[in-house]
Amino acid sequence: LIVATDDSMIRCAAANAGAMCMSAGRMVDELKALRRATMYRVEAAVARVNGHDIRPIQLQGRPMPTTFTKGSAIIEDKRNRSKKTRKKEVNEMTKTLEDLKKGTTSTPSWAVVPKHEGEF
Repeated sequence: LIVATDDSMIRCAAANAGAMCMSAGRMVDELKALRRATMYRVEAAVARVNGHDIRPIQLQGRPMPTTFTKGSAIIEDKRNRSKKTRKKEVNEMTKTLEDLKKGTTSTPSWAVVPKHEGEF
């Protein structure tokens, strides 16, 4: 339960009941920050799908104007183009079970116990 109020009596009663209390201004600031974070995530997802960079903060949340003039749109035939696969790159970077079984043959420097001669 969250209570957002500036009235001290309501805050005291809510705190005694186990609610989380905050001022109304802080609640509004939290909601604004949440809205900005959500807008950024949506903008990043749309940019990834469309294949371009993320728009500046001033333009996020606003529709992009679509004004097509002569020569502004390029039509490209992509039907016979081969797609690049990233599966080969991922498979080359991952370790196999045999690599994990081999492991390291030398002892790492942080695991070496120093020799203490003549101390005790």
